[in-house]
Amino acid sequence: MLLTLKEKKFLIQMLAKQKRSFWGSKQEKLMAEELLEKFEQNIRNEKTNDMKQSRL
Repeated sequence: MLLTLKEKKFLIQMLAKQKRSFWGSKQEKLMAEELLEKFEQNIRNEKTNDMKQSRL
């Protein structure tokens, strides 16, 4: 399943809220933090991999 950039940003927002949540267990916070890092890295990789066509 491929996610669009908009969907990834939405998930990042939800994971950030979950990470800061007072009521969540320690395991849930760690899982949210790990997933948050993965999604952010994925977005950075997509930006890096976007290559412009050369003029040659």
